[in-house]
Amino acid sequence: EALIEASAPQPGFLHELCLRWEDAAWQATRAGVRVCRLRIGLVLGRDGGVLAPMALGTRLAGGTVLGDGRQWMAWIHLQDLLRLIQRAIDDEDLHGAVNAVAPQPLRQREFAAALARVLHRPCPWRVPAPMLRAMTGEMARLFLDSQRVLPQRALAAGFRFEFADAEAALTQLLGGTSAPAVARTVYMEEHRPPVAGVGTQAVEFIAIDRLPQGLPAWGLEPVQLQRRLFVETTDGRLLSGVDAWLALWQALPPRRWRARLLRLPLLRAGAVLAYELLRPRGRRRRGTAAALHA
Repeated sequence: EALIEASAPQPGFLHELCLRWEDAAWQATRAGVRVCRLRIGLVLGRDGGVLAPMALGTRLAGGTVLGDGRQWMAWIHLQDLLRLIQRAIDDEDLHGAVNAVAPQPLRQREFAAALARVLHRPCPWRVPAPMLRAMTGEMARLFLDSQRVLPQRALAAGFRFEFADAEAALTQLLGGTSAPAVARTVYMEEHRPPVAGVGTQAVEFIAIDRLPQGLPAWGLEPVQLQRRLFVETTDGRLLSGVDAWLALWQALPPRRWRARLLRLPLLRAGAVLAYELLRPRGRRRRGTAAALHA
């Protein structure tokens, strides 16, 4: 069954939880607030989310079919999700439930096969449903339940998805066609010296202490810039944390080998953990919002 915004709720704990969540949000309409209740599918992004562990497993061992693989997957590319959220904010005529999913859902075995093709790996494995239930308990419903969700409200509002095809979305995210981020401007604390012994003509280093107003264009106050490296890239993005170091090394030819090495999935995961646990946490760091983490 194709599920649109007007479809009846399905039985089960997660569906009931989401229903109560939406009912609570809908109460804001009593105060005259326009409410859009986005029902977000599996978000595909280059860093984090559901795609990172699936891609890692496929790279290491090949694709895996869960159960019989016939269950439908409702997914959406991160860029389309952000555009749809912006549309929900700006479009005064849009309200109520909005399915934030791509218009072409596909079955799990088809998704696993597409992921394997993009990564040039086989798709030889299958985990039977009883084994999956024994390993994960009630959580197995997240992998085995079938929801063929369609974005009827978004399409009716004229929203156009840039990534409607799953294999095209996976190719854009994992196919290696996009160039790595390259640093143009580095914002760092004055006591922390630039990279020693490397020509930095292509990179501008700016001390955070010389930015009394912070970075208003990015919504960052001075206190939020301290104890952390921020990098503005040549394609107009602002990166922080490990991503900032990768962009900085990418701009310095003698250090690009470090960037290539650190992009390996296991090393990257370890680097992110080490950065968050070991970086300095002095008094100036207190009060920085967790939402600023890259």
